[in-house]
Amino acid sequence: DKGFLDLAVKSGLSGLTIGAESGSERILKMMDKDITTEQIINSAKVLRQYKEIIPVYGFIIGIPNETKDDIKDTLNIVKKIRKLCPQLQFGIGGLRAYPKSGLTQHLIENGFLKEPTNLRDWLQEKFINLYVHYGKQTWQEDQQLIDNISYLSSLGNMLGDHEIKRVIKSPRRWH
Repeated sequence: DKGFLDLAVKSGLSGLTIGAESGSERILKMMDKDITTEQIINSAKVLRQYKEIIPVYGFIIGIPNETKDDIKDTLNIVKKIRKLCPQLQFGIGGLRAYPKSGLTQHLIENGFLKEPTNLRDWLQEKFINLYVHYGKQTWQEDQQLIDNISYLSSLGNMLGDHEIKRVIKSPRRWH
């Protein structure tokens, strides 16, 4: 809403974090995000008018049943919104299962994850690592691809068209 953003800038807003999560309509529906890729694109169109605001878009990859096409859709929407809003920054990270989140419940319901049933079990290293450390998870088919994209995304938002094509095709480690 333009009026809201005008007032927010006048009040000193300089950054805005947007949990876009995916560039795939299928994944957005699966995540119950209640947004569309068109809305993500429109937000970048609006925010480009506000040079005072640095929007930071967050994306997640490595979601259960996500395909390479879904990941390509995410990379492509990043490319689109970066062209629309030059001051935009973004981050792409692998899914982490946080306790009691909707995605974690989805993992539990589909047999990918079993949560501890008592406080003592939460102290086991395998559960601490699941929630605290990022790494290969049973629901992720191509951990190398996820790691590569996350790594390149962390390099100051320098994930260009050439790198996007190479990271999807290349099985090697980039870091």
